[in-house]
Amino acid sequence: FDGQTWRYYGLRDGLAHPHVNDIAFGPGGAVWVGTEAGLTRLEVDGQHGRSFTTINSALVGDHITALAVDVMGTVWIGTTEGLSRFDGELWSTYRASDTPLAGDRIHDLLVDVQNRVWVATDGGLDILDPRGVTSVTETGASLPDAVSLHPNFPNPFNGQTAIRFELPATVDARLTVYDMLGRHVRTLVAGATPPGEHRVLWDGRDDGGHPVSSGVYFLTLQANDTELHRHVMLLK
Repeated sequence: FDGQTWRYYGLRDGLAHPHVNDIAFGPGGAVWVGTEAGLTRLEVDGQHGRSFTTINSALVGDHITALAVDVMGTVWIGTTEGLSRFDGELWSTYRASDTPLAGDRIHDLLVDVQNRVWVATDGGLDILDPRGVTSVTETGASLPDAVSLHPNFPNPFNGQTAIRFELPATVDARLTVYDMLGRHVRTLVAGATPPGEHRVLWDGRDDGGHPVSSGVYFLTLQANDTELHRHVMLLK
């Protein structure tokens, strides 16, 4: 509605389904539309639509429940089966079974001023940092008694692996990846970190964003006077 004229958008305009659950605005005036049966991108003129489903894309699920667009123009898509992100060329998917996501059913998405994506799920609240991706899950559970670093999953991995650790209080924490020679590869967490369960996703890249080679790597969690270690195997 432009103040005088109403315009209806339906299946003939490229909309994936007439039942719309959420919308988000992207760069250049494009509009992302989440529906019951897929995702649609409407161009600024409103005349051309392109739809994405689990059939023609890597969308994790067709029932879209929430949308958000970050400062880089990447669209985050919440579904009843997990979370997807799409930067215009590449897709990434997040499920509770193999990523830091607290639950597969996404209820809401929000991008904050630091470009972190807040994800409300049926299993808790995640904060995803696209640079990390780091997740902090708050589910109302009691705080842990001590610092702990759990085995990553999957291990060995190809693509990405989830690392879970727990803190009993707010501490200056640092989670780092080293290679077999002890050389620094990637800093996953650095700075004051709140108590509770934390999950970090490592995508097999170094701090410069370059893929690292196959092999054994070591995780080191430093939290005040505590230092814990785990090994990770990357296979390509």
